[in-house]
Amino acid sequence: MKIDEAYLKEVVDRQTESLNIEFKRWIDPKSPEGISKIIKACIAMRNNNGGFFFIGFDEESRQPDVDNTPIQDVRELFNLDDIQSVVSRFAYPQFEIDIRFVEKDGREYPVICIEEGIRTPVSTKSELRDPNGNKQLIKQNTVYVRTLKSNGTPSTSEATYQDWEKLTYICFENREADIGRFVRRHLSNVDKTVWQSLFNNIVDTSQTRSESYEELALGLLDNGKKRFDVVVKEKYSEQLPEHGSWEVACIINSQDQKYSANQSFLNLLSSSNPNYTGWPIWLDSRGFTDQAAHPYVFDNAWETCMVSLNSDWSNHIDFWRIDPQGQFYLYRALEDDIVPLDKSVKVLDFGLPIWRVGESLAVGLAFVQAMGYEVETTNLTFCFRWNQLQNRVLTSWADRARHIWERTAIQNMVLSTVNLPLSTPMSALYQYVDMATKPLYQIFDGFELSTSVVEELTNKMLGRKR
Repeated sequence: MKIDEAYLKEVVDRQTESLNIEFKRWIDPKSPEGISKIIKACIAMRNNNGGFFFIGFDEESRQPDVDNTPIQDVRELFNLDDIQSVVSRFAYPQFEIDIRFVEKDGREYPVICIEEGIRTPVSTKSELRDPNGNKQLIKQNTVYVRTLKSNGTPSTSEATYQDWEKLTYICFENREADIGRFVRRHLSNVDKTVWQSLFNNIVDTSQTRSESYEELALGLLDNGKKRFDVVVKEKYSEQLPEHGSWEVACIINSQDQKYSANQSFLNLLSSSNPNYTGWPIWLDSRGFTDQAAHPYVFDNAWETCMVSLNSDWSNHIDFWRIDPQGQFYLYRALEDDIVPLDKSVKVLDFGLPIWRVGESLAVGLAFVQAMGYEVETTNLTFCFRWNQLQNRVLTSWADRARHIWERTAIQNMVLSTVNLPLSTPMSALYQYVDMATKPLYQIFDGFELSTSVVEELTNKMLGRKR
């Protein structure tokens, strides 16, 4: 299991709240009470298709639990073999875990990492009682899940009838991914046109277009950019550095309005964000120390602007709006322009658009599913726009292990649109990423990125791996 440790550090620094993340104060992993907390959290994360259990942090504030720091060496106390043995003893089917350590204020904290890929719901196979035998800490034959409280905050609890639909959906989606890998492996030598025809019959890539929703998405791009310009002018006296940008607008193809712009709605989306990267799409910035970066309600929608330009590496220019009517907008500066690179030549890393587009699609799906829209009948229309591309060179700087022949763009702006069914499995997401990014790559001297590379990079993003 290869985990992006930079992502874990970002979770701690930003005090992230999500269904695939749980924080607990320091516990003794050898005591019955400590074992019960580990078992419940690990099973719940596994049933949520993977996640991370941070130990040594207050559940509410997400701040280090310094007063209860163990005397014993943390790495010795939270030994992988011992924790894996405990999980395997109580969980069925068994699954693999990993343990990483993240540093905060000079101290190390363990993170139990649970891998994705659940195909059958995990249950407890035996009970656990306290030393006196009076209190039942773990019940036998119990399924634990990550769920949302009434106020939209995540928690671990026993599965109820409300959780089974999501749990079975996750299992079937992973099994569908297995089928897709089987088909691709055995049809790898089949003519490409035959394979594409087969895929078109399995997954609807015809992109039956709703002109009205595409027009709405295009309008959302323009209105979002205008709002960004206004907010920047109001909040930042100094002019932002010259930079290229990419934007995404997402429209839910439904007339239903289920929510209003209140804290519960923001909690719901924040908790539903899979947080695939260290700086996720539609990032919840309520935990930031900079009050100016906190989201606020404007014109019946949540919005925020986050500008950070003083870091040696992790700089950001972000603006987003989330409208409860089912409209999501994001503006983000190209990382190529706000990290310390050689600015004598404007560049575009070829892999980053795959990560960002893939994450946009995946987070959009997660948001809309959490909002309760009908999976089989709802579509999402996405519009992407890249700006300031003229004379930019396509290269590979984010991953030095990759090499690409440099090509230069003449065109300055690229726009692309995809219609994504809410029922799309994660295993098929790369197909839509491929469609959304093709127009971008083509302006670089007709460049076409291999679909297999798009699939590889998309799956790395979904797996939170570098």
